[in-house]
Amino acid sequence: MTWSPLLGFFDEIIDATQIRILKPDPQAYRLEVESLGVSADKVVYVSDQQSSVDGAKACGGSVIHLDITDPQSGFGSAQQVLELSR
Repeated sequence: MTWSPLLGFFDEIIDATQIRILKPDPQAYRLEVESLGVSADKVVYVSDQQSSVDGAKACGGSVIHLDITDPQSGFGSAQQVLELSR
């Protein structure tokens, strides 16, 4: 399988099929923070599912919601969270 160069921009990708814990279970987010070795406020979560967005917010991280029905909003959210200028 060929991976996208985009994946190189991520420090960690946690896949529920590997850890066997589904979001928005708080344990999934705790495992993500532990694997990075940082505090939750240093983590940016990306999801297209509102339940996962809500779970990530509850854990204290920044969230980028990529809503497939409103992609422009997701891009705006990403620019804000990642502090990118327009």
